[in-house]
Amino acid sequence: MNGLMTRRKKPKIVRSQMLMDADLSKPERMVMWSMHLGVTDLDMLADTVKLTKYEIMNMLEILESKEMCHTDGEGGFMLTRQGMERLYEKRNVLHITVGCEPSAVII
Repeated sequence: MNGLMTRRKKPKIVRSQMLMDADLSKPERMVMWSMHLGVTDLDMLADTVKLTKYEIMNMLEILESKEMCHTDGEGGFMLTRQGMERLYEKRNVLHITVGCEPSAVII
């Protein structure tokens, strides 16, 4: 052996497939999972969860009032620690990596 180690490649999981597998009944949870999976653009988020931008902005305001997410007022948003804990509260979750970012899949 020449000193190089080979690693098995991890299977890539498409984010949209992960969202479909999530089977979430509440749009609020779907928005939170989308944020967790790295969707940071309002247009992309609206397309992913099949809601209008207006509905999503209202939902983000509600989530921010519950301290589940933080918005910067310029269209940027992210989950807070409390939001992450809420997402994982009632589900069995398998941690995986998508690209370089840690992510999760519901099992």
